[in-house]
Amino acid sequence: MELWKMFPVFLRRFTRLQRIMAMLVAVAVVLSVLFGTIFAYLNRQNIYQAVGMEMEYDVNRILTYMEGQMENMESIFDELLNDSYLQKYTTGIFATDVYDLVDFNKRLQSMVSRNSFLDTIDVYVERTGVLFTSDQGPTSHIDSRTKQYLQSYMESANGLQVTKEYRQHLYFWLTRAKDHVTFTFPIYDLYRGSVKTVGLAAISVRESSILNLLGGDDGRCRVLLDDHTVFLTNGAGQGVLPQLGETFEASLSLDAKVHQLSLYGEKQLVVATSMNNTGWTLVVMVPLSQLTSLGDSLGSYAILLIILNVVLLLVAEMVIIRYLARRIQPLMSMMENLKQGDFQTEIPGDEKDEFSYLFDAFRSMQQRIQQQFNEIYHLSLLQKEANLKLMHAQINPHFIYNIFYNMNWLIQLKKYDKLEDMVEAVAVFFKKSLNNGQPFILIRDEMKMLESYIAIQHIRFGDRFQAKVEIQPEILDTPILTHLLQPIVENAIRHGVEPLPQPGQVWIRGYFQQEQLIFEIEDNGVGMDEQTLCQIRQTLKKAQTDTGDFFALNNVHQRIQILYGESYGLRIESQPQQGTRVQIVLPKTLPQNSISSGMGWR
Repeated sequence: MELWKMFPVFLRRFTRLQRIMAMLVAVAVVLSVLFGTIFAYLNRQNIYQAVGMEMEYDVNRILTYMEGQMENMESIFDELLNDSYLQKYTTGIFATDVYDLVDFNKRLQSMVSRNSFLDTIDVYVERTGVLFTSDQGPTSHIDSRTKQYLQSYMESANGLQVTKEYRQHLYFWLTRAKDHVTFTFPIYDLYRGSVKTVGLAAISVRESSILNLLGGDDGRCRVLLDDHTVFLTNGAGQGVLPQLGETFEASLSLDAKVHQLSLYGEKQLVVATSMNNTGWTLVVMVPLSQLTSLGDSLGSYAILLIILNVVLLLVAEMVIIRYLARRIQPLMSMMENLKQGDFQTEIPGDEKDEFSYLFDAFRSMQQRIQQQFNEIYHLSLLQKEANLKLMHAQINPHFIYNIFYNMNWLIQLKKYDKLEDMVEAVAVFFKKSLNNGQPFILIRDEMKMLESYIAIQHIRFGDRFQAKVEIQPEILDTPILTHLLQPIVENAIRHGVEPLPQPGQVWIRGYFQQEQLIFEIEDNGVGMDEQTLCQIRQTLKKAQTDTGDFFALNNVHQRIQILYGESYGLRIESQPQQGTRVQIVLPKTLPQNSISSGMGWR
């Protein structure tokens, strides 16, 4: 007899409940397969979406930095074009002396030293044949081939141009590296009010500096295209260079949108956008197979595991359900009696199994209810103390991670003198922050600890920001919770002023206002939009002690509310491109029933 014909006969041997359970097993298997298929598809789409958003952020980050550097170069070209000495020297109308020459060369060196992205600045003057350089100084002894190249390039110059061949035609300095990208701009005769080109300014940037900006450790291909041809690419893009220009000739209008294109025999996730000043197009792409190979395997295993679990659970359910129903009925009767106020219920039966333990535990629970009511207040205090200790302990690992990250950064740059200064500042910081194990610290000592932290950040960022501290003398001997100010100042530096293309400012203020102690940490950084600000405020309202988004702000806010109450905490105001102000609001004095004063902190 065939198998499908035997199945109805076999099914008739089951009871009605068993047949229903068997049908549920079959439905569960079908649903599991369907769920696994949907899960695999949605998993791939989520991966594409997440990676695409990250690639868009990557492209916008590179684009923002490059556009900032281009604006800096244009300002340098404007400065050179309007330089009084250079105009006098190129036209020959006014006399110049050797001191003017020295000052002009120092200005070139200063322009380069202000921006580590730049390597050299050259200025060629056609009238005298002199080539000024920021690294070699001025010279008039350039060979005929170099002079011919500079004159011909100057004649064809029309606004800002980009080339990789500039240094290859400067034969006078054979020791100069050739792997540079050069940005050129003509110098006009402004004194005569004409558009005649009288010189050429050239800013050279190492190719390695641009490649470092593109990145290349994540396996993605990043390419700069110039007029549909490859201009620069990171290591991941070396194998696709021959086809890249032709492939993207019809796809350069993507404008930083994520697309899936068939390239090099497989699907690629692609983001491309154009740069305004240079005419370059930045392309970032990654093979879809690289993103979904692990997800596909996980999806297959997940489907198999779901099917096996469903089968085993449903079979086990058929055996266990009757036993559970028989044993749980007495417990339900006991709970009903307790609901009616009867605390003297009898324990049924004498079977020794898991349910007998439940019966005993239920009787013990009846006897302990009144005692537990009396202990609720004490347990609440203990919970608050535990939460406060936990959140205080979370700050230090977060800060220590940043310290070691900065030290590693200095070691990689071989800035051992700054590393020594950082170690000394870190020692001072932790000497104050340990505070003999006490949860409270005088504002005077908190400010000394904060000064050490700012010194650490100055080692990392140099002159990228300035900190101004304005603390009223009368608050210096007031005790507060430790580590309230440092996480907020860290946010102001890293998320406020660090992204700025120019140096920023951080203000730290402390004062009494009526019966409150107020601290303000304000910066003139990039600020945040209304959506991000709303997300932060919603996070602070959740009153959770676990880590997550906006960790530092949430940690400080919840520690304040645990100790001082819900009337105190953080108040945040921010406007895009106008900066952020965080206000820490505390009571003027510690509460009389504070956790540490009542039970101590060990």
